Amino acid sequence: MDSFDIMMLSIILIVAYLLLRGFWNWYYRINRRVELLEDIKLQLELLNEKLRDK
Repeated sequence: MDSFDIMMLSIILIVAYLLLRGFWNWYYRINRRVELLEDIKLQLELLNEKLRDK
């Protein structure tokens, strides 16, 4: 392998790392929002039951 091949391989690895990191950050944000929405839904259902029982 000459220096050009090593440089191209390094660039490809850096780009792959950045893409995976970006995807992971995006996935984590979406997943956190879904969990928050599920918690809000659960709290609203509990509140609805309490109000219905009165």
